[in-house]
Amino acid sequence: NGLVNTSLSYATAGVHNLSWTYSGDSKNKPTSAAAVLNVGGPSNVPPTVSITSPTAGASFAAPATVAITATAADANGTVTKVDFYNGATLLGTKTAAPFTFSWANVAVGSYSLTAKATDNQGAVTTSAAVAITVAAANTPPTVSITSPATGASFTAPATVAIAATAADANGTVTKVDFYN
Repeated sequence: NGLVNTSLSYATAGVHNLSWTYSGDSKNKPTSAAAVLNVGGPSNVPPTVSITSPTAGASFAAPATVAITATAADANGTVTKVDFYNGATLLGTKTAAPFTFSWANVAVGSYSLTAKATDNQGAVTTSAAVAITVAAANTPPTVSITSPATGASFTAPATVAIAATAADANGTVTKVDFYN
């Protein structure tokens, strides 16, 4: 009734059938036994994911529709879904490639987009954040001629001074051109 210890070095991943024989002593008959040894393979490698569009710093005019595209892969399995986020808010989920989501009616503001890929063994990876901005739509400037008054008349040859006011609600007026 002795305990025998042994070790198996460099066993490869997989199922191995082991057997051994105990010879005993002169009073005991030899006996044999068998066991199944399951050597696990490498642990689950998490998927990879990155947002390929839009690029960091992209700007859109409100109300915007932002197409978000991510690439995702899994070295030892499959990607089962990609979730798209603005900060902590889930925007949408895709369960098959291509991993694209269309975010509609985005209001003026700054946003931080991420994608989370999940593989078939439950591992999750979050992409690097992509910062985007949605700005108010650019409205055209306004301009009006203030001098001469409408209907004014001049004797030829005349020098006519023309004056105008111009404004831009969401920018700066850089130039006013006058045409005949």
